[in-house]
Formats: sequence, structure tokens, C-alpha cells
Amino acid sequence: MLKASLALEAGLVPRTLHVSKVSPAVAACSGLRVVRRAQRFATGSAWAAVSSFGLGGANAHAVLRAPTVAERGVIPRYSRKRLPPLLITAPTEDGLHDQAARWAERARALNRSQLAASITETGHRRRRHRVRAWIDAPDGRTLADALDDLAAPVPDSEDEQSPQTAPAPRPLATDSEVVVHRGTSPFPQGTPDHGVAFVYSGNGGQYAGMARDLLDTNSVARQAFDEASAALVEAGADPEHEAPAA
Repeated sequence: MLKASLALEAGLVPRTLHVSKVSPAVAACSGLRVVRRAQRFATGSAWAAVSSFGLGGANAHAVLRAPTVAERGVIPRYSRKRLPPLLITAPTEDGLHDQAARWAERARALNRSQLAASITETGHRRRRHRVRAWIDAPDGRTLADALDDLAAPVPDSEDEQSPQTAPAPRPLATDSEVVVHRGTSPFPQGTPDHGVAFVYSGNGGQYAGMARDLLDTNSVARQAFDEASAALVEAGADPEHEAPAA
């Protein structure tokens, strides 16, 4: 995934390593070829695909697209000359204003390396709430000024939003130095933030009752199944609802 992302960013297809002779089976496949030397992507949108085939039968596939020329105009290129983008979140608009004010003080108090480390740690460790703002700035002074604007209360007409509707992120400021977006998570207020779960069935066919014997004969599997069922009930599943056969 990282290699594909870097290739799209550079606009360059890297050569395939450690290939001295191509198998005739590969050579005979229409549309497939081994890249023997780095080459530029064809003109137009560049795409890349990444596949993962697990030994347990779990398959995953991701398709990536490079940004268009128009999109590149609003996506800043990050380097050591710029601070990492700052994401601040809060359960409410007032909370977001308070967070912005505190971050503005921090941006003015810390030196560049300290501020970059603090932003990075916050992005990895802090819980993400419903009301959010994203700020990209080159330095602490510019970041602090943008946060001051964000900390200012908004008119009541903008502040009162239905928890069931989530407006698309809107730019508060965009210039050559700083980009600020502010928006609301599409999840209603109070929705548990449990992340996203992916379940892959693998290569085999699935059918109702296929695990019944396992539950009858294996205590470890039965315990795991009971724990998973209890977790679903705790998350809000109806215990009286008739579940599919194992």
C-alpha cells in the first residue's frame, strides 16, 4: 500500500526487483508485463491496485487514484518545511472553540519541533468526536492565527445544526499558506465511535449450520462464540431476535 501510494505521488512506476527472466505464463497473459525500468504513468489519471491474499482465506483488494491536476491545487505537499496537519475535534461547537483557543496558545508557546511532535501525537492518540476542524499551516504563527479565527464563536444560524444531518466540510480559509476545513461527522450525536469492522468469508462457501458441530464439541470455540454474542447484545443487538444458525 505504501509503495503504491508513493508511486502515485511521484507519478512513477518503479521497476520490478529481482527479475532476470519472465515466465512464459506471464508473458502470454494479455495486458500484463514486468516493468524492467522505472517509467512514468500514462497521461491522465493514474491508478494503482493492491491485493492481499491471506493464508486463512481472507482476501482484500484496494484501488488507489492519484489526485487530478485540479485536486493537487488544494492539497498541500507536506515536507519538513511545513507542520503536520492538525485535526481537532469536540462533541459540540463550543467545545471545538475551546480546543482551538487552547491549541492557539500551544502553537505560540512551543518551538517548531515541539509543536510538530505534539500535533503528530494528538493525531494518533486523541479520540475523535463529532464536530471537527482540520488545519494545515506552514508554521506556528500562521497556525495560531488560523486557530484564533476558528475559536471565534459562529453566528447562531450556523451553530445550530441538527444532529441527524451533517453538512459537508466547508473551507473557512484558503490561501497559499494555510488551509482550514470545518465540518461535522455524519454520525448522529451520541453514536458510539467504535471504528469500522471488516469481515471476509475467505475462499470457501458458507452455509447455515456449518459451525454447529464445532460449537457442540469444542469448548474454546463455544466460549468465543458466547463472548461475541454478548458483545453484540451490549452494542444494542436484540437478544430476542432469532439469529441465523451457526
